[in-house]
Amino acid sequence: MSQEIKTIATHSDIELTEEEISDAIEYAKQKKIDALKQAEIAKYNQHVENEIRRDWNHEDLKAFVIARAQDRGMAFVVDEPISLLFEALCYYFTGDKHFESMTPEGRRPWNLNKGLLLCGGVGTGKTTLLKVFNLNKRRAFKIVSCKHIAAKYADVGNDAITEHSGHWHVPTSRDYFYQNKIGICFDDLGDEDSRKNFGNQANVMADIIQNRYDSGVPYHFTHITTNLTMDEIESFYGTRVRSRIREMFNIIQLDGEDRRK
Repeated sequence: MSQEIKTIATHSDIELTEEEISDAIEYAKQKKIDALKQAEIAKYNQHVENEIRRDWNHEDLKAFVIARAQDRGMAFVVDEPISLLFEALCYYFTGDKHFESMTPEGRRPWNLNKGLLLCGGVGTGKTTLLKVFNLNKRRAFKIVSCKHIAAKYADVGNDAITEHSGHWHVPTSRDYFYQNKIGICFDDLGDEDSRKNFGNQANVMADIIQNRYDSGVPYHFTHITTNLTMDEIESFYGTRVRSRIREMFNIIQLDGEDRRK
């Protein structure tokens, strides 16, 4: 360092212009604002992290899914036709045994370790109901159209069946509440056709359901929506698939008029 620079550096009586003073004050203000913003972001992130880490009860999940549906602009209303089932699913997706006590009279007992099969007429709210629950802390899942899977089989063959026959892996992040394996909901079972791939024909969904049963994927990682009755499922997919479905799923009937009218 030159002698001249050393001399300047040791002066404590250097006068600043008004413009330099103003710039220095603005710089200091901006640094403080940035530091406060970072502190607020860190505080919010810690709050989110704490919420993700703590156990939720069914009321916590209820508040979350209703708020999330509103944020996504979904036309979702918990009215009389679905209110009891909505409550039941809040218990189901928080692993609360109270779910099992809500089995309707005369139906096969509901079980937390089984998946969900929602059946009923067109527009009764089956898909919408599962869409609001697909992101949850205990058993997140993605929703895939059966028609889409059948079309994919026509393009890529058995890879489409294999892709949907096991766990669905996702990046480990708080977006999925740190779950790295999530389930699948097969939407509109029966809406797909048997498809051919280079002359080979497959009942795609029958194969996938059978594969998921045989592979040992826990039942609660698989959900289905369908307009079909159990008799129609047997007619379309065979007696074996009907038997697997009875073993794998809580079969839940949604009655009522078309909610989309």
